Amino acid sequence: MSKTKTVGTAKSRSKLDLAEVVSRQVELKEVFITRIFARRCAHIEDRAHTVALRVNVDSKANRHKGLIHVNPQFLLTASLDEASEVDLVRIEAEYCLQYRLSSFADVRKQHIDAFGRLNGLYNAWPYWREFVQSATLRMGLPPLTIPVLPPVGAKRRPQTKAVGKAKSGRR
Repeated sequence: MSKTKTVGTAKSRSKLDLAEVVSRQVELKEVFITRIFARRCAHIEDRAHTVALRVNVDSKANRHKGLIHVNPQFLLTASLDEASEVDLVRIEAEYCLQYRLSSFADVRKQHIDAFGRLNGLYNAWPYWREFVQSATLRMGLPPLTIPVLPPVGAKRRPQTKAVGKAKSGRR
């Protein structure tokens, strides 16, 4: 008899278990932007900058219509260093992902929240990556490529900080 190895922490496994209740019976219906914002300073020095990324996910159920709304909110800032209070670049986006759920039987708020934080975030991440890359290019900066979203339970998270180079002017 072979033993099965469990991957991930107990906490991430429990989030997966909660999300699975929804994910096994859901269909992605629509993805759209509800809010965007982008700003850059006119003059950005040609040196390394600190880039910070923050993510927040809000999920709600509309049981009457059989829908789940997941709203990931993304924020990217670039500054001279971590102590700086001035953002040289700021890019924000909020998306709405609408899912049709075949049945709300045995589905509680905790299932919907876990689904939103896991599946919803993974479904929205490519849209966010594309928006940042095209926005930085349109802002006259080298296109910034956001890393792929790490698997659940991995040490690297979307909130981690990265250092990159930002140049003023077009390439």
